[in-house]
Amino acid sequence: PGETDEQFENSLEYFASLPLTYFHVFPYSSRRGTMAASLAGHVPADKKKERARRMRELGEHKKREFWRRFLGDEVSVLIEEKIDRKNGRHRGFSRNYLPVVVCGTGDCVNREIRVRIKRFDGGCLLGDALLGDVTVGGDLAANGQ
Repeated sequence: PGETDEQFENSLEYFASLPLTYFHVFPYSSRRGTMAASLAGHVPADKKKERARRMRELGEHKKREFWRRFLGDEVSVLIEEKIDRKNGRHRGFSRNYLPVVVCGTGDCVNREIRVRIKRFDGGCLLGDALLGDVTVGGDLAANGQ
């Protein structure tokens, strides 16, 4: 409670300067019986909501900037059994926990494979499986799926 507009702007600027790639943002909530509940200067609900929105936008921007560094790169991805609902392709995670939807995985569930990252869409990166010296399923980028 009591965070001023200037303090919030300083916090936003500070977080923008850090090499963070993921934010977990939630507005402060006063709980009855806690010391914080008895403090003065609680931020109005609409202002808290706006500040949380701005912080989430910054987090999304920083995540995309981080992901952008991997476009065109080959990364190792552990393929999960889970299928992406949007495009019916297998999903997996890189060693630095980037979510990747992969075209051309074949029978690679629960295996780590090399993937060339093509683009990002929504909440994940999209790429083609590299099996041996062959790129499998290049239709992911071509069809925009």
